[in-house]
Amino acid sequence: TLIEAQWPVSYFPMPTVVFPNAEVHANGDHDDCSLLQQAHWSQVDALSRLWVMDIGVPGSRCPPRLFVFDLIRNNAELLRIDCGQHIGANASQSLVVQMGPKGAGCEQERHIYFIVGQVAEILAYDVLEQTWQRRSLQSHKFEHMNQSFPIKPVDFTFGLQGELILSDQDGELYSTVDRL
Repeated sequence: TLIEAQWPVSYFPMPTVVFPNAEVHANGDHDDCSLLQQAHWSQVDALSRLWVMDIGVPGSRCPPRLFVFDLIRNNAELLRIDCGQHIGANASQSLVVQMGPKGAGCEQERHIYFIVGQVAEILAYDVLEQTWQRRSLQSHKFEHMNQSFPIKPVDFTFGLQGELILSDQDGELYSTVDRL
């Protein structure tokens, strides 16, 4: 369940309400895939839209989805994006989601990035064009070798210039030379 809290408050317990309202949430009804089942990640973009990754409930038939709410217009639901063709229904244990940095000369974030499972790639959803891309993650660890090695990421972030910084299963850190 997504909870909205008013901040700052000078007393505890902090008053909370279900966001955006109780009718959006499954509340135990795991067969109704039109409802929000289990929020895994959320982030607010530069346009005051709340993006929520719903991963469903393990073992249910509901595919992972992105919900988008407009925080300026009374939390109106703007969009639901079915991620089921790109993210497995039970991928939540290894799923890492993050909104990308604002693009060069752009006022808003353009992509949402996903690490899914133990594969050497990163999945990107283009917010403006509403398309998906998979990008292979290869390292050229050794200068004098033409062979590249797969990077199997477990977490990622973005640097100050928008470059992708990854950590892999072996605890190694990698960075792209340019922004994604």
